[in-house]
Amino acid sequence: MSYEANKIRLVMELRKQGITDKRVLGAVERVPRELFVPEALRSEAYENIPLPISQGQTISQPFIVAFMTQALIQRADYNTESARMLDDFNEAFHRDRELYSN
Repeated sequence: MSYEANKIRLVMELRKQGITDKRVLGAVERVPRELFVPEALRSEAYENIPLPISQGQTISQPFIVAFMTQALIQRADYNTESARMLDDFNEAFHRDRELYSN
């Protein structure tokens, strides 16, 4: 199977495991994971497993990376939305205060 076919299979597997953020899934599709593993393991590059790289290190399991990245994105999106709501609240508070103080 080609790298592209294996990427598609991996993305489908990640979706089944609960990864839904399109930015995360898009990154999995775009990053050439085969370039980060030894040549002898490139056929396994898109398996949902950690793979040894060098110096006793591993490249993390795609699901773990996707899960953590999705969690960070969702938290950032939530914090951004919370900040917007707080700004809207503060604006309304000051507008109302001016209205009632006149």
